Amino acid sequence: MKDQQHIEQELQSQAVRSHFVSEIALKIRQSLKIQDILKTTVVEIKELLEADRVLIYQIDQNGIGQTVQEAVTEGYILTAGRQLVDQCFQDEYVEKYRQGSMSAIEDINTASIHPCHAEFLRQFQVQANLVVPILLNQWQSQAIQPEVQLWGLLIAHQCDRPRCWSEVEVDLMRQIANQFSIAITQSQLVETLSAQNEALELRVQQRTRRLSESEARFRGAFEHAVSGMAIVNLDGRFLKVNAALRQILGYPEVELLQKTLEAITDFEDWKAANRFLKDLRNNFETGGQFEQRYLHRKGYLVSVVCGLSIVRDNQDMPLYYVLQVQDVTEQRAIEQTKREFVSIVSHELRTPLASIRGSLGLLASGVLSDDPVMTQKMLDISCDQTERLVRLVNDVLDFERLDAHRVLLDRKWHDSSDLIQQAFLSVRSFAEAQQIALSYQPSSIRIWADGDRVIQVLINLISNAIKFSSQNSEVTIGVKEEETCVAIAVSDRGRGIPADQLESIFAPFQQVDASDSRDKDGTGLGLAICRAIVQQHEGCIWVESTLRVGSTFVFTLPKPS
Repeated sequence: MKDQQHIEQELQSQAVRSHFVSEIALKIRQSLKIQDILKTTVVEIKELLEADRVLIYQIDQNGIGQTVQEAVTEGYILTAGRQLVDQCFQDEYVEKYRQGSMSAIEDINTASIHPCHAEFLRQFQVQANLVVPILLNQWQSQAIQPEVQLWGLLIAHQCDRPRCWSEVEVDLMRQIANQFSIAITQSQLVETLSAQNEALELRVQQRTRRLSESEARFRGAFEHAVSGMAIVNLDGRFLKVNAALRQILGYPEVELLQKTLEAITDFEDWKAANRFLKDLRNNFETGGQFEQRYLHRKGYLVSVVCGLSIVRDNQDMPLYYVLQVQDVTEQRAIEQTKREFVSIVSHELRTPLASIRGSLGLLASGVLSDDPVMTQKMLDISCDQTERLVRLVNDVLDFERLDAHRVLLDRKWHDSSDLIQQAFLSVRSFAEAQQIALSYQPSSIRIWADGDRVIQVLINLISNAIKFSSQNSEVTIGVKEEETCVAIAVSDRGRGIPADQLESIFAPFQQVDASDSRDKDGTGLGLAICRAIVQQHEGCIWVESTLRVGSTFVFTLPKPS
């Protein structure tokens, strides 16, 4: 029960964090002033993570930096305004962060970090820290690829104790750092465009040369920007679009330039966007970010985060809009998958709990005190459902660790026959009870893998084959050595799988028949766990099936280079 409560608390905590990320992103987007963004970011993250210190550390081109904003729990040392000299950081860590690496240290006393860096952290009472880089794409004139600039670091400190940073917390910091990067880029773009307009008025005699250089830089940054970008006239028609935006929307340039913002925006979303455009023109807003759904050329909706600002002349008259678009469709799909996962797990937990509660309720009421046969039946139901709960919780935890790549593989050379024989021993009694024969032609093919995990895959696949086979039939296991991998196949003579479900059955809690989890006593996670294990081995798994004839599940394990 404690494991169950822990899972429910963790799922609720993830939902709260997801909500807070949206809230923080909204607050960041409400201001284009860098200092306002810095202050909002550190205060919100400190409260969300319940950390002792959160700071933003800006780094110059030489790898030297300073704290530009921080939020600290009372009683701990302030880093702002202090001379921060960490030679190990400049020598060993700056380039790693520039490459996009993140650092999550649970305990500086046991972590594999340089002693001088650990001593530097102790000066500020740090026991655990989480560091995420803030990266910007900078384009040089005539450059083909952008230069990634390490603008700074988003850092969380735990000072009162070591701390294990969860995958959700790391992902949360990464999302906020990405939002912060967008906000900086947006602010810099507006500042750049404003500065260009002022410069044109102040330096008329140098206007031609300076304008030419500015246009060249802008064309490079605009056309090759990772985010979608566009210049839009006051009527909402596209004047210029870059390659990234064309890719997001699926339009060729000529066709997109004939479109308007209204034409590509979902009808409901356009109402809010149109109001914002009017507010920009009427000086009620200076710019900001918001989420929209754009219509792809193929007809489906694309979720995007838009950054919108307006450019004015020296008379403060509006000239055109600058639109920046980031595709978040995949991110929203992941969030939807997480919500569905929570819903399914909740349902799977409630079903056995209801049975246990009903059985124990009858026993506790005393109505069965004179009926030992029914009493034993109620106890048997409770035991069976309790075991089902334990299996479900164990499978959920196992799947979560595998899916998050937090399971380290202990790869060694194994004889395939030895692994298959161990799997046979685990399922033999089950096969005999179901009157299913197990068949395997011994071979001495060697595989490079984590033996325990391969046995886990085999047990899952063989158990499934036994469950769905007809009595007095046979389940066969075959091993074949190929040029780059070893393929292992488990075949049954069961009812088969419909063609439209050959892929979906590997998803969590998916069954060919909705009643299988009840009738076949499964959790719906076995094949998902198999896929996660095989993929962590860099292999593949699939199924071939014919209805009313049988199915063959095949997985491959690559040979080491």
